[in-house]
Amino acid sequence: MTSSPVTQFLNEKFVSFQDLAQSLDSINSSLKASSDALNLGLIEKREARTAAQNSAVSTLRAMFIAWMASPTSTFSASKLDILDSDFNSALTDLYTQFPNIRNDYTIFDSIIYPKFAQIKALITSLHCLTIAQKVRDAANTVASLTLEKDFDKALDLLDSIEQQYEPSLRIYASPTQTKDSALGQIAIQTLRHLHKNVRTPLQDHMNKRLKVFFEKAKWPVSTVAPALYDEFINLFVKYLETEASNPDQLAGLLATPQKASKYPIPLSAFAALVAPIDLRFQFHFEAKSDTNRPDKPEWAYHHFLNVIEGHIDFLIHAADAALQKSSRFNDRNGVHEFITALLPSVRRKALSLFSQVTSSPKLLSHLVYETIMFDNAIREKYYYVPYNSDPQSPLEWRGISGDILSNDDAYNTWLKIELASAKDRFAEIIESQNAWQIDYDFVSHSETKPTESAINLKDLIEGITEHYSSLTSIRFRMKYFVTIQIDLLDKYYERLNESMTAFESLTSRFSRAVGSVSAEDKQSVSGIRGLERLCRIFGSLNYIVKALEEWGEEKFFLKMWDDLNKRTSQLQADPNRLANETLFDETIQSYNKLISRVEIAMVSLLKTEFNGSMREYFKKNNWATMTIEQDPVEVSRGLIPAIRTISSLLSFLYRFFSPFHYTRVVRRFAQDIEHYIFNFIISANQFSYDGGRQLQADIAELWAAFRLPSEASLRRLDQCATILALPAAGQVEPNLASIKSIIHGDDNGYEEVRADLQLTNLSDMDIEKLLNRRIAGS
Repeated sequence: MTSSPVTQFLNEKFVSFQDLAQSLDSINSSLKASSDALNLGLIEKREARTAAQNSAVSTLRAMFIAWMASPTSTFSASKLDILDSDFNSALTDLYTQFPNIRNDYTIFDSIIYPKFAQIKALITSLHCLTIAQKVRDAANTVASLTLEKDFDKALDLLDSIEQQYEPSLRIYASPTQTKDSALGQIAIQTLRHLHKNVRTPLQDHMNKRLKVFFEKAKWPVSTVAPALYDEFINLFVKYLETEASNPDQLAGLLATPQKASKYPIPLSAFAALVAPIDLRFQFHFEAKSDTNRPDKPEWAYHHFLNVIEGHIDFLIHAADAALQKSSRFNDRNGVHEFITALLPSVRRKALSLFSQVTSSPKLLSHLVYETIMFDNAIREKYYYVPYNSDPQSPLEWRGISGDILSNDDAYNTWLKIELASAKDRFAEIIESQNAWQIDYDFVSHSETKPTESAINLKDLIEGITEHYSSLTSIRFRMKYFVTIQIDLLDKYYERLNESMTAFESLTSRFSRAVGSVSAEDKQSVSGIRGLERLCRIFGSLNYIVKALEEWGEEKFFLKMWDDLNKRTSQLQADPNRLANETLFDETIQSYNKLISRVEIAMVSLLKTEFNGSMREYFKKNNWATMTIEQDPVEVSRGLIPAIRTISSLLSFLYRFFSPFHYTRVVRRFAQDIEHYIFNFIISANQFSYDGGRQLQADIAELWAAFRLPSEASLRRLDQCATILALPAAGQVEPNLASIKSIIHGDDNGYEEVRADLQLTNLSDMDIEKLLNRRIAGS
């Protein structure tokens, strides 16, 4: 049976009842003292907590009274940050005064924080409601002044509202301040009231005054005469005073999400300026008129550009001057604002045309092309970019082409037409009779020559780039790039790869005598015909690779590459590697691999032709018995066929290749020649003195006739021939006997002999083997 805790305690503390009786008094005193201490601590803690609560409440009450006493006219929504700062400062003081309450969550969670939130909400609400009432009162005053025709006072009052109250209303109406809240709705309604009852009447008045001026200036039939510039500037500045600062932001706040404009909002003054021009535009290009033709969108675009150019002096010297006099809009450009106000006319026309020509591939392609050309003209001639009031969010004009292709259905319809057109043009290029003809005159003699198909393909792809360069959507750009341009490059690669594979297959059958190989097939993979066939493939590949490298460094494709990397940044790619890569690297890599195969085939063809023409020369076995009467030594007769054959092939390559490519291919061929001569002549024969001289003359003639580079392959053979052509003995030093004595002696003078003979590419073992190739006494 388990004993109770009390029993256990007594058994542990007391041995007998006598011990218990003696200790009860002291235990009771100790327990009473502990209880008194605990009660005192609780009382002190309760008193400290109460004091802290009272202090916190007093602080909050003082803050509320002080902020309520602050004049509303000096209060702005941004000053709520100051209220937060005051609150945090008060908390710091409270912690200092009562250090033990910092972790007392009951005080803060149930009293201090909720009360502060209530104070802040009350002050905010009071501020917003007070401003709303003041704006409505001022609006009523402006309305009265407008009725009394006292427009100058009305404008002054509007400016006062703009400066004192409207910024705060916009903050309350912004999404960051909970647009759906009661205060947000009050702010929006107040802004709408201000716009409807103050700005609109004043702008209506300015419109009437501007129309009177237009009639006087005969606008827009002719541009405004310089004599009227001052009058226009004064009138236009007053009109600008009716504008809201940052009209794009205001329009976004007042519009419903469904009606929010995705285009820049033109200044009302400029909208009034272009209104007569828009009427003329509608008459010519949107009504029943001979100039309103679906197949001639460029007429409307040219008209737009002519209007800008016709009024350019007026816009620069008058409209710009008015903007500079305006305190709110002096950072804007008169030409750009004029374009922004006039663009809705041409945008309306383009969207209407798009719906009309969707069923006609030819007309649709023409419309988009002309629209892109129009966008480029606006950008390049006038450097047009819509005004952006938010420097943190750079605004990129997507162009009219971006407007008409702004949804997937419209874009895909156009893309399908573009793809079909590009494929047809590509088929024409590679199926033309001269597609694979080498054009020797298109580039300079120092460049590798391209084929007609490569030249035409480059032109096609560059023309295609113009078709979509105005699109600002990276998704649309990449889709066009992959669907059309990369597809064409891949198809061209496949065609060249098929040609190369067919060449390799024929060469393999020919070399192994497998199957029936016709004389025509043999000729197509050998000699000049075979080499030209390879050059056509090489020239096509090389020209496109060069174009891809140039395109990869162009601003347009660099921007696409940068945008693509930003979208895939989650892959955490190495930024240093990305900085050295381009959009075309994968395609370039495929093309270069095929170029390497062509180079190998070229060297193989040269090697085969060399071996065939040198067959009799390689069979020559009289090197050890040869004697030569004449001096200088003539070239071996057996070498003449090889010189004739290989020289013609290398001359063809010399004309076709750039110096860089020629050297790269011929260097590899020279290495093969060196290998064959060393292994099949030098290492397979014994040599007399005259035999060595003959070999030395033949090697020199081969390198000179073939225009081979004087590099390691030649130097090694030349040094071999130098040793084999040393005199046996005599007064001439060094000679064969002296070198052998040095080698088999104490090595004194060996390095000096090597230096004298310039034997830099031969090892000691090579030299000894070559000396053994010389017949003693010859």
